[in-house]
Amino acid sequence: MAVSDIGDTKLALDDEIPWAPMGPDPDGGVDIKILRVDEANDRIVFLNRFQPGFTAIKHRHVGAVNAYTIQGRWHYLEYDWVSGPGDYVYEEPDSVHTLQALPDNTEPTVVFFVVEGGLDVYDDDDNIMLTVDVPMFEDMYRQGIEALGLPYPDKILRE
Repeated sequence: MAVSDIGDTKLALDDEIPWAPMGPDPDGGVDIKILRVDEANDRIVFLNRFQPGFTAIKHRHVGAVNAYTIQGRWHYLEYDWVSGPGDYVYEEPDSVHTLQALPDNTEPTVVFFVVEGGLDVYDDDDNIMLTVDVPMFEDMYRQGIEALGLPYPDKILRE
């Protein structure tokens, strides 16, 4: 098979897909930009933008996660490493962690994520309080877009 016979390529243009707040609080410190939704394979590709000092809720990924840091620095409270620009992080399925953008960052932290499967969000007593799957990720993005008064972008890639 020739390379040209493999299939189509698709392009998601940065300026055609807006950032939106992620979660109920538009000033919650984290924005999302969804680039690709693959419901058939339970996979989503997106960018997150974290304000300095932002700390996510502790969660467990059902599937693998690939992360590439574009800007800023971040880490998991449970581990002793820090990811900075150009660093790649691989998370095995069932990894549990609490993401934090370093408080001394002078700019937002931007990370490219490929998430397979959903994630379970824990409360302070380590009980699952919410399971987020691909449609719920997209719904959170849709709510953020609506809060900004913008139309939902039709340029998100779909499988």
